[in-house]
Amino acid sequence: MKKQRYNIVLKGIFEKSVFPRNKNRKEIMLMNGKKLLSSLCAAAILISSLTAGISLRSSRAVYAEDGISEETGDVSEEPGVTEEPGVTEEPGTTEEPGETKPLATPQNLRYEEGYIKWDKIKEAYGYFLRIHTGEEEWEYREITKYVDYDDPDDEAQLEFDRLCYEQSIGFGSYEVDICSFDDAWNRTEWSETITAEYEPTIAAPSNIRLSEEEEEVLLWDEVENAYQYNIRIFDDDENRSLYSTAYERYPNFYFKWYFGESGNYWISLQTMDRDYNVSEWTESVLVSHTQSEVIRPGTPQNLRFDETGENILWDEVAGAESYRVDIDISYTDENGDEKYIYEYDYPTEPCCINWKRFVAPFSNAKYKIYVYACLNGELGDPSETIEALFDADIDESIAVPELRLEDDFLLWDNVECAEKYYLTLAVNGQTIIESDYISRYNADSENYSFWTDCYPVGDYEATLYVMDKNHNYNKKTYNLTFGKEPDESVWMPKLYYKSESLLWDWDRVRHDNTSYFWVRIINEASGKTVRLGQVWSDEFYGFLENLPNGYYNAEVCAYENGGIIGPWAKLTHLQNRNGSHFDDNNETKGEIITPPEAEEIPEEERVTEISVNPAWNIRYKDDEEMAIDLSLFYIKAEEIYDEEGLQRASEALGKVIEGDKHYNLLDLTLLYNGEDFSESYNGLVKVTMRLPEWFKDKKFSCFRIKWDDDQKKFVKEIIDGEQTEDSYIIYLEHFSEYALVEHEHTFDDYKSDENGHWPECVCGEKTQAEEHTYTDWTITKEATEAEEGLKERTCEICGYKQEEAIPPLPHRHDFTGDWKCDESGHWKECGCGEKTQAEEHTYTDWT
Repeated sequence: MKKQRYNIVLKGIFEKSVFPRNKNRKEIMLMNGKKLLSSLCAAAILISSLTAGISLRSSRAVYAEDGISEETGDVSEEPGVTEEPGVTEEPGTTEEPGETKPLATPQNLRYEEGYIKWDKIKEAYGYFLRIHTGEEEWEYREITKYVDYDDPDDEAQLEFDRLCYEQSIGFGSYEVDICSFDDAWNRTEWSETITAEYEPTIAAPSNIRLSEEEEEVLLWDEVENAYQYNIRIFDDDENRSLYSTAYERYPNFYFKWYFGESGNYWISLQTMDRDYNVSEWTESVLVSHTQSEVIRPGTPQNLRFDETGENILWDEVAGAESYRVDIDISYTDENGDEKYIYEYDYPTEPCCINWKRFVAPFSNAKYKIYVYACLNGELGDPSETIEALFDADIDESIAVPELRLEDDFLLWDNVECAEKYYLTLAVNGQTIIESDYISRYNADSENYSFWTDCYPVGDYEATLYVMDKNHNYNKKTYNLTFGKEPDESVWMPKLYYKSESLLWDWDRVRHDNTSYFWVRIINEASGKTVRLGQVWSDEFYGFLENLPNGYYNAEVCAYENGGIIGPWAKLTHLQNRNGSHFDDNNETKGEIITPPEAEEIPEEERVTEISVNPAWNIRYKDDEEMAIDLSLFYIKAEEIYDEEGLQRASEALGKVIEGDKHYNLLDLTLLYNGEDFSESYNGLVKVTMRLPEWFKDKKFSCFRIKWDDDQKKFVKEIIDGEQTEDSYIIYLEHFSEYALVEHEHTFDDYKSDENGHWPECVCGEKTQAEEHTYTDWTITKEATEAEEGLKERTCEICGYKQEEAIPPLPHRHDFTGDWKCDESGHWKECGCGEKTQAEEHTYTDWT
C-alpha cells in the first residue's frame, strides 16, 4: 500500500426450539420469585459505563476433586456465545514470539449417554462446537460452562442435553464437530464429525385441566422425579407464534399474570428432571384470558415543604389509597466513590413526616424527592420533583455506643438521643454494605443487631453513625474479624474471563440452593482484598474497573441458602490497565534515518529517539477479527530536508521554514511484522519523541498537516498532545501529516461565565477579559399567578445565555363565578377564598 508522504516539523526548539435458534420466536423468560429478584439485583450491580482494559497472563485454575491446583500457562480472554457463525472476540495478550508447538485437533470425538466426549488437549485454552442441521450450521463459542475437563483426567466432555435446553435447540439428530484454540485465538482444524441425539426420555405431563377453584389457573398431574415443568405459550392455535416461555416447579400455572391482552392462548408443557432429561411437549391446551381494567390514580400536585422544612406536603389525590414518596441521591462518599441512595416512604395521608430520617448522615448533598399516588397496587404518574440540601455536621458530643460481636451478630445498645443509626462495612477502605436503622420505628428496642453470618471470614472496618433529632451525627470505626469459613462440601464454580467480565458456571437446576455469589479481588503485590461484593448472577462486568494499575487475583464462591459459603474458585495474575489503552510493556524503540545534509546539526539539537506503543485493542481496518501481535509493531522516522518537504510545512504553518535552520522534518512510517501499516489499522498508536537537550524548557503544539481540497493547499489542524519533562507524546489514528512546533498563543475561541468572557488559548492562557454585551430580554415563559415565568438574553459577542425568573403575577380577585351559600345567606367568592356581596337570602313564599 502506497503511503502518502507526511512530515513532523521540529522547529529551532524541537517542537438456535427448532433450528435456527431464536429465529421467528419471542424469547421471553418470565421468572417468578427468586429468579426475578435475582435478575433485578444482578442488573443493578452490573450497571456500568466505563470499560477496563484487562489482559490475563495467568495460572489457569484446574478443578480437581481435591480442590484447585495451578497449571502455569498464559490465559487470554474466554470466548463468548455469538449469534452469527464466524465471529470471534478479541484475543488476549500473548507471550513474546517464539517457537510454539502446533495445537492439536481434538481426537476420538464420540457421543455417549447424553455427553459429547473427546480426548483432552492439555495445551488448549478452549474449544468451539459446531452443529450441522443439514441446511445450516451454528457455532457455539462459549461452551466452557458445559465442559467437564476433569473426569476422567484425560477426557473432556460436554453435556449435550443441557446445551440443547439452554440454547433452545429442538429435538433431532445433529452432526457435530469440534476444534480447539489457544490463548492467541489460533484455532485448529475441525475434528471428525459425529452424530448426537437430542430426544425425549421421560414422561410428559398428563391430565392437563383448568382449575375449578381459582380463575385462570392450569393444573396437571405431578410427574415422578420431575424437577420443573417447561411452558410454552402461543397466541394462535397452530403453534406458529410463540408468545412467551416460562417454567414452574409445581404442577400448576397461574397464567393470568403472563398476558397483557384479553383473548385466547394455547399452552404446551414439558417435564424436565435435574439431569436435563426432558419429555415430549404436550398437545397445546386452549385457555382464555380476560384482562382486568386497570384504574390508575392521578398525579400528586403542589409538592412542597412545610414551614419547618422537615415535612413534605402535597394536595390529596382523589381515590388514592396511599402514596409512595421517593427520596433519591447520588453523591461522592468519604473514599471518593460514587454512591446512590434510593429510599421510600409509604404514607396513607398526603404528608411525609420528617423526610430527613431517610438520609445518609454523611452524604451532605442535594436530595431529589417526588411522589406517586397508589390505587389497587397501581402507581400513577410521578409528581414534579423538588430538591432539598442535606448538610449535616459532626457533633462529637453525640454518644456512639460500642459495637460487640455475639453469636454471629454485631450488637449495639440504643442511646437516648438517636434518631437514626447508620452502619457501614468496609474492606481496606472500600465500602461493601450500608444499612440504616430508624429509632422511631423501634422505640422500645434496647439494642440493635446486624447479622454477620452471611459474610466470608475476614477483617472488616465497621463504622457506626448516630444521627440525633437535629440531624447532626457522630461516628466511630471498629476493626473486627468475623464471617463464615468455607464449607468444602459446597460446589465450586468454574471461573473464567471474557472481555471485561469475570464469569462462572451457575447450573441453576443442579445448584438451585445457591442464592448469590461472593466475589473477592485481591491485590497480588500486597495480598490485600481491594474489592468484595455480592453478585446475583454468573457474571461480574468491569470487575477491575477504577482499581490502580497492577496485577490482581479474582476469587468467587457460592452462598447457599441457610448461611453456607462454599470454597473459593480462583484466577490469578490478572493485569489491570485502569482504563488505559496502553501498556508500557508493549513500547518499542524505533529508527530515525538522518539524511547527509542534516548530519552536521549537533545531536543535542535533533530528535534522536522515537518509540511506538499500539493500543491493546488495535485492529485491522479491513478485518476486525484478525488477531494482532502487539510485539510486532515498529516505527521508522526519516528526517526530510528536501525542498518539497520544506515547502509543504511552510504552507501549512504559514511561515517560512528553511533547511539551514534547526529543523527536522520526520516522515513517520508504522510497520507491523515488517510491512507498512500506516493506513491499515483502526485504533490509536502512541508515539513518543524524546526532546533534544537544547529544547527541553520550551512548550510545544502539535498540528496535523493535511491537504484541503477546497482551499487547494496544505493546512494545519490542532492535535492534542502531552508534554513531559523530556518527551512529547502524540496519539495517532493514522500516520498522516503532523507538525510539532514551538507553542504560540492563539486566541480564536471565547470562554465565558456569568461575569464575562475572554479569548483563551488551548494552553489555558487568557487575555482581554470583559463584561458581556447583552441583547434585550426575551420572555420564554409567561408568568402566571400560580408560577414564575422565565426570560433570557444572550451576549452578542460570545453567545453566553443568561436566564432569570419572572415573579408570579399579583393576585387579582375574580368574583364572576357562581354564588355560594349556606343557611345564613349567599355571597360571591374568589378562588383564593376572598368573599364579597354577602347578604341574607331573599326567600319566596312558603310552598
